[in-house]
Amino acid sequence: MKKFFKSLVAVMLVAMMAISFTSCGGVNKDPLKAAENLEANGYTVVSLHDDGSLISGSASQAAIAANVAMFGVKAENVDYVVTGGKDGESVSIYYCKDADTASKIYEFVKQAQEDAKAEIEKMKDEAKSLEGDEKTQAEEAIREAEAELKDASFGKSGKVAWFGTKAGVKATK
Repeated sequence: MKKFFKSLVAVMLVAMMAISFTSCGGVNKDPLKAAENLEANGYTVVSLHDDGSLISGSASQAAIAANVAMFGVKAENVDYVVTGGKDGESVSIYYCKDADTASKIYEFVKQAQEDAKAEIEKMKDEAKSLEGDEKTQAEEAIREAEAELKDASFGKSGKVAWFGTKAGVKATK
């Protein structure tokens, strides 16, 4: 059961990332407008610009570096990062200096979603050997993970890559 819940936690983390990446018509191509639209829709927004200026708050190249490190891209190749969240809905948008950087981010998220799907299948196999309350809990956890993946939205258009929930992506427009 411990192994099952470790798998569940991994899936949930990957699902939250992937939630931001199943193409849903795209996001606003203007980072300032995307942040403005998110705020107008009640989202808490953090926007990072590579020169340290911010749409809301303040940050630096170091903040962008920390944000994009997991994707294996250099911070200097990202102009803006806009993230927003509200009531379980979220979106992260990466405005890159080149299409290759956006593609790397997109491919990372795409792989994370595929990994989450594979992990859910593994969890289903493990749940078959459980009984009683443990089986019921495992089945509920699987349903929740599948629902999160279903609500995931991600994509890439030119120099822009994004991921989040469908509602989060829609709120940027």
